[in-house]
Amino acid sequence: MESPKILIMGGTKEGIEISKRLRERGFYTVVTTKTDYGSTLAERYSDVVISRESTDKTLEDIVREYNISLLIDATHPFALNASKRAIEVSRKCNIPYVRYERPRKRYEDALYVRDFQEAAKKALEIGRKNILYLGGIKNLKTVVEIIGRERVVARVLPTSVVEA
Repeated sequence: MESPKILIMGGTKEGIEISKRLRERGFYTVVTTKTDYGSTLAERYSDVVISRESTDKTLEDIVREYNISLLIDATHPFALNASKRAIEVSRKCNIPYVRYERPRKRYEDALYVRDFQEAAKKALEIGRKNILYLGGIKNLKTVVEIIGRERVVARVLPTSVVEA
């Protein structure tokens, strides 16, 4: 009997670990990653790795081509569009969808906010000088509009990634 084929979305540390453990138990895993770098990391622990950066195949194409019987979404917690797409494809292809959620840590000295707008406003309240922004390119415009271009110092990754 052929082993069930499981699609794992995400070149995250957790996604790679999930693939590794499933393969140890005899499952066939296909891992999709957002970048070629993520694919390189996943190659050792997956039967097939597909970089979404290097293919024009849709998620549905991948599910059908590899005869996937379960989709595990281990994408980054902020990759909401990728998760929505995964849910839609799972329904359309009539396969189970499982979302892996990272354990949440709570830090005593941290301020918690709902979104980037609230974070920018809070930074203005407590910051006297420049604000270091580490949140990624997707929300940078929102933060700059609130704090001001002259006060934001942004660190973004040196890769070009289409929004998830």
